Amino acid sequence: MDFPAHPAGGSVTGQYFTSADGQVKVPALVLGDTFPTVKNDILNYKWKTGDFLLATYPKNGTHLMWEVMTMLLQGSAEYKEELARQLVMLDIFPISNSETHFPSPRVLNTHYRQDVIGPEYRKGKTVVVLRNPKDVCVSQYHHEVKMMPKVAPPFKPLENLPFSSFVKMFLFNKDVPYGTYFDYTAYVWSLRNDPTVHFIFFEDMKTDPIGTVERLNEFMGTKRSSTFIQKIVEATNFEKMRKAKVAAEHTEEIEEKRKTQTGIPPEKDKSKVFVENIFRKGATGDWKNYFSVADNELFDSFLANWEAGKGIPFRY
Repeated sequence: MDFPAHPAGGSVTGQYFTSADGQVKVPALVLGDTFPTVKNDILNYKWKTGDFLLATYPKNGTHLMWEVMTMLLQGSAEYKEELARQLVMLDIFPISNSETHFPSPRVLNTHYRQDVIGPEYRKGKTVVVLRNPKDVCVSQYHHEVKMMPKVAPPFKPLENLPFSSFVKMFLFNKDVPYGTYFDYTAYVWSLRNDPTVHFIFFEDMKTDPIGTVERLNEFMGTKRSSTFIQKIVEATNFEKMRKAKVAAEHTEEIEEKRKTQTGIPPEKDKSKVFVENIFRKGATGDWKNYFSVADNELFDSFLANWEAGKGIPFRY
């Protein structure tokens, strides 16, 4: 199968995260000069009791679930600005710098699989969000082809990539940041019987948000009331949350706070572009608006041969 190369893959950056036994090697996401510190912090972090880990492959519902978990943990149904989530995202902000701005207890989040970032991240409770691969493919296309070239130069070569070409890359190219969706998902699904790991399907947040948050509340041990859970569900309605988060990024207060915490002056900060594009649809079944008959046949053929995924109850 002929598929496009990824301009930010490990063969380009030379940067990987590797499991202790050397059997798994995942290309790292390299964004800017802070990457050496980011990587060092990930590999040397000491887990803090009371924290939680949110582990998701990109475009599986990270932003939504981080808000929900943080609301449960902190007992407030108020939004956190996007900067707050970035400060505790292991992949892009040096975690050694985050304690001053966002102390524990908190919800750390990452797109890396736990077996390549070390055993420290298995010491607490982990929430994994899974989403059906067809919708992930479409959402990832908009993220990497439509948005990332605007904020990250390494992604610039992808900006004119046709969707059908991206589908092939999504299915068959293993040399992509974080590795493939399919290898990632097969690994995390192997943890499904671990009592310290809680699985949520993105689609359940659409069809049964109250039940989903109630089960999460029980897993986290946060003991929030049914009334409070209702408030969380109302606050994290996708369109309502998107409007609030985008509006917040345009305030002088947030610009000044971001400059203080990241060292990036407002005129060089591309976070507004990021936030305005990261909340796209949050929908289920959007793949039907993008897949051609040929795309769908290729995808279905791949899924039919993906043994590790046959027991995962995806909903399309």
